[in-house]
Amino acid sequence: MKDVLLVDLSSIFHRHWHVSKDEPVSSAASGTLKEVLSLVSEYDHVGICGDWGPYDRKEMFPAYKQHRDKPEAALIDQLRKTQEKLKAEGFTLLAKKGKEADDIIATIANQLQGECRVTIASGDKDLMQLIGPNVIMRNKGELIDVAVVEERFGVLPSQMLDYLSLMGDSIDNVPGVKGVAKKHSRELISKYSDIEGVFRAVKECPEDFFLQTGKPSKVFENLVAGEEAARMAKALISLQTEVDIDYSSIFEPRMPVPIETGEGMNQDARLGTAASDAPLVEAEVVEQSEAVVVRPSRVVDVEYRRQLEPTSMADGSNNAWALANTIYESRVFAAWPNPGAIIAVLLKGRCMGLDSITSMQSFDCLDIKGRLTIAPKAVTLAAIVKSSELCEYWQVVETTESKCVIETKHVKDKKPTLFTYTLKQAERAGLTGKAQWKMRPDTMLRHRCASECARMVYPELVMGIHTSEEMRDAES
Repeated sequence: MKDVLLVDLSSIFHRHWHVSKDEPVSSAASGTLKEVLSLVSEYDHVGICGDWGPYDRKEMFPAYKQHRDKPEAALIDQLRKTQEKLKAEGFTLLAKKGKEADDIIATIANQLQGECRVTIASGDKDLMQLIGPNVIMRNKGELIDVAVVEERFGVLPSQMLDYLSLMGDSIDNVPGVKGVAKKHSRELISKYSDIEGVFRAVKECPEDFFLQTGKPSKVFENLVAGEEAARMAKALISLQTEVDIDYSSIFEPRMPVPIETGEGMNQDARLGTAASDAPLVEAEVVEQSEAVVVRPSRVVDVEYRRQLEPTSMADGSNNAWALANTIYESRVFAAWPNPGAIIAVLLKGRCMGLDSITSMQSFDCLDIKGRLTIAPKAVTLAAIVKSSELCEYWQVVETTESKCVIETKHVKDKKPTLFTYTLKQAERAGLTGKAQWKMRPDTMLRHRCASECARMVYPELVMGIHTSEEMRDAES
């Protein structure tokens, strides 16, 4: 069964916008692109879903989202840059006039049931009503499945629509029952299953809502007065699962397009900005053109490969800045935001004796609390050890979803070290609830085992070096 990722672009973009909108120059576009690219590497197929107003829901309820302020010019600019960057990365933006990203996602997820495992990248609670055996959500590294919804909200995903309908949604100006908050909604839906059951009880068994004094509770009075509002909320929050949209492009190969470069062009110019009259990402469906991939034969001659390495920082034709720009514009290592970051990686790799491409493959670019950080991968840490004269051998002797065992021999030690890292240790460290651990426990155990083993047995080589996997664990 294939894994499909459906990205709620509006949810991700607006989160990055609100975090960076007060900065001199917002990083919403680059932050959104980086998050999307960090997600897509784990899935077979990816769909980027956007909004396209004016929304059909306004015909049902004219005040829908009416209280929202007009978007700032800076927000629109960042949204356009996001659109262009995603297009440059070869993504098709899926949108339908009058529909919201939620409806596009609901349609695709509904039609792929039984065929694929679907992950929805979003922080929107409305989408939780889609969660089921083959559909989960992912928000800022957390995986949200049926169990998480039930634990957090006290209702099943199939009841989320009714749970939310009683409360309404002030963000979207969706009416609900006045005075009914999370606790009341959870108790009512848990007891009566859905709003139909709630309002049936209000009419047929009003004594259920009476106080010990024999008087009707405030909740009962609010339910009597708010039935129409709750039903309107349910109609607005209900997701449309039959939107007429062609999403076949998400199963086609994604081909990043070349970036036009020119003398004096800055980074934003190379990435591209939509024309002033171009529609926003919510209002555009981009057709993906056909492309042919030509794969060069592998170069195995070490001396030839060394001839390709830069010999200076900026002088001559074979300089590091020229190489960094070439790597950046190729989009092969799209997670790196600019040539300067690539230069830092090349220098770090050079200190470790690595050629340029190996350096790019050996380090990750991380955004830790808004600051760009370079960190080696766990396999890089292991490679440093194995290539050292201090290491007689290094071997993974067992790897499962419950533990990893590595055997290694330091030249100064009389006996080899057998190092084990288990899933229970990861649980005690609070790691297993994180997205990467839920999806790939065996891989994450190998990474963690390698890092811990390297630091314990070979401190002179790797002491103080933390891998990208460890930094992601600490951050999420």
